[in-house]
Amino acid sequence: MSDDISLLSRSILEKIDHGFKENQESFVTLRMEIDKIATEVRQLTVDIVELKGNVAVVKNEAFEARSDVSKLELKVIELEKKAKELELAVEVARNVTPRHLPERVAIIENSLTGVKKIGWFVLTASAGLIIKAMWDVMTAGV
Repeated sequence: MSDDISLLSRSILEKIDHGFKENQESFVTLRMEIDKIATEVRQLTVDIVELKGNVAVVKNEAFEARSDVSKLELKVIELEKKAKELELAVEVARNVTPRHLPERVAIIENSLTGVKKIGWFVLTASAGLIIKAMWDVMTAGV
């Protein structure tokens, strides 16, 4: 019986030892997984800090963009006012310009055309008279 108890004790001790070893392996595996999770949490924290920095940059750029948009809107309003002023100035210029101006220009152009024709006639006649006089001088000397 003592052998049976000894065998049973040894068997129980082996089972307990085996259980402790399995527990120890589980704890080691659990510890490795906890370390892995802790590393990922630290990386997540770093990523969150980086994202917060990016959010701050984007907010700053968005503020600057809104400021730029406001400036552009003011410039557009200013340009629209100037365009209206120019439209009024063009309308005033149209009203000030005499309506019969194109007719006067046509009359002046016709007069210039007549003067040019008379000028060519006078030039041609003078040239003809000079040539005739030279011809008479040359033929009279013979």
